[in-house]
Amino acid sequence: MENLHSKLALITGATSGIGEALAHQFSKNGIRLILVGRRIKNLQKLARVLDVDTHILNIDISNRETVVEALSNLPESFSDVDILVNNAGLALGLASSAEGNLD
Repeated sequence: MENLHSKLALITGATSGIGEALAHQFSKNGIRLILVGRRIKNLQKLARVLDVDTHILNIDISNRETVVEALSNLPESFSDVDILVNNAGLALGLASSAEGNLD
């Protein structure tokens, strides 16, 4: 297996759930991180407890222009991403089964 120490990972949806768990696991393996999320306080809190170089992006990835701008303004040391985790999502629930056609 390839040595991942000092690689760079970008994680969307990094402030909770799978994204946060991956940030902790990647950090334990020496992987530098770009943490992306909408909740700045949660991003800052997470970055403080990780033991690797971390850059945070407080953006909503549903806004394409914001994403393009943020990625084009990354510091040079965070501009060559090795691992991309597209984890951001929006849980809106499921449509009621009463609305569906069972035939």
